Amino acid sequence: MFNMFEGPWLLLCVAVGTWMGLVIAANNGVEVGRIWQILIPLVIIGCAFAVDHFVKTDMEKIEAVVAELVEATEEQSPQRIEQLISSSYSDGFHQSKDQLMRTCRKALAKPLADKIITRFITINITERRAKGEFSFLVNLDQHSPYASLVGVAKVKVQVDFAKEASGDWFVRSSELCEVNNQRVSWRAVR
Repeated sequence: MFNMFEGPWLLLCVAVGTWMGLVIAANNGVEVGRIWQILIPLVIIGCAFAVDHFVKTDMEKIEAVVAELVEATEEQSPQRIEQLISSSYSDGFHQSKDQLMRTCRKALAKPLADKIITRFITINITERRAKGEFSFLVNLDQHSPYASLVGVAKVKVQVDFAKEASGDWFVRSSELCEVNNQRVSWRAVR
């Protein structure tokens, strides 16, 4: 089933259907020359783009969090990353948000990535929780300590998100799963 908040396409189809209905009615002798009748499809098209622009679904909000995390990592900005991490963060290696941020600051102290390309996303949302699996291609910075080993790394990460009372989504937990199809964990990033 289509969700009209996921994109403008459903309402655009309704607008085309309305326009076709008006054309068929006009061809069958029904008077459709009034300006308000012609404006109906245009109003529906305007509403489609307004809804798409102003209403953000949970999926779009989570994708925005991921995009912000990628951009902050490229810019080596742990402060921006910290704003997207839940205060109740914990994973298999980091017991708190502070421990994760120490690891993050250490990793981003040196040049790490020139460009990160999101390759594959799977997100399952259930009310106030979401679980995502992401695959990234990381073009390593030439000054990165890992660049001598490999120029491009394929990284797979599982991330749990939590929706806070404000309606914003934050990273609640994350697990580093693979680098270049080799199983790894957070312990490898020291």
